[in-house]
Amino acid sequence: MSKFLAPLELTLAIIKPDVCRNPCSLQLIRQIILENNFYFVDTRITRLNKLEAEKFYIEHKNKFFFNRLVTFMSR
Repeated sequence: MSKFLAPLELTLAIIKPDVCRNPCSLQLIRQIILENNFYFVDTRITRLNKLEAEKFYIEHKNKFFFNRLVTFMSR
């Protein structure tokens, strides 16, 4: 690797389900990301099931909002 190139950093962006229902919002989010010099390496549209949401948000397991978060993100 050249000493002049910074290592590639990857960021996972998750858009909440209520926003995904609005195509205009999705397009605006995509535009803002690109305008801020981020690039899309991969794009996937998927829905988390309850178990996947529980695993993803495990760090919040004992917090008061955990069940609401999991329910919201897996609907």
